[in-house]
Amino acid sequence: MLAIKRKYQAIGPSPYRDSHIALARKVQSRIGNAHRVSLAFYSDEPELAVKLNALIKEGARRIVTSHVRITDPPDAVASGELSDGINAEMYGVSMRQTQPMWDSQLLPQIYVRRMIEALPHAGPDLAEVGLLLVGRGHIQSSKAAAERSAEEASFLRRVRDAIRSRPSGASCRGEEKGTRRPHSTRRRTKRKSQRWAK
Repeated sequence: MLAIKRKYQAIGPSPYRDSHIALARKVQSRIGNAHRVSLAFYSDEPELAVKLNALIKEGARRIVTSHVRITDPPDAVASGELSDGINAEMYGVSMRQTQPMWDSQLLPQIYVRRMIEALPHAGPDLAEVGLLLVGRGHIQSSKAAAERSAEEASFLRRVRDAIRSRPSGASCRGEEKGTRRPHSTRRRTKRKSQRWAK
């Protein structure tokens, strides 16, 4: 993870930071002033450990985290590497994570809308247009990576199926580029998703 941070530092600032801040503001505007929305980054400032420590010092006793990504959080989150060894339970703080987005009902429809909006720019003959969904992919280096790969592949398939079900895309060829979901991880991934906060 340290090597990744150094690479990000060498590249410089990314538009992702501004997008993440804008998202936090939108969440805050939707939930109102009853709760304060904070933000943190894996490889930017404020880092996850710094923000967790600040929230605990400010008196938070229940912290809900939401990782802005399609699949489960990276291994460094589960191992505690990104939280710098902070044990929230020692301070009487309970932690809860929202469900990952890969099995969301709404998100695939957003991708469908983006695809449909792009079709007029691809040419008048839809039969000649191929639609390609590109996923990040995860190297199968661990059980957690395999599960994230399965989640992403499942999400891509759901987006593809949603596109195919729309009349405007009926004559288009929906293709999927990403890792296939291993059969052996399907049941395990389903059980895992049930443990996340509703």
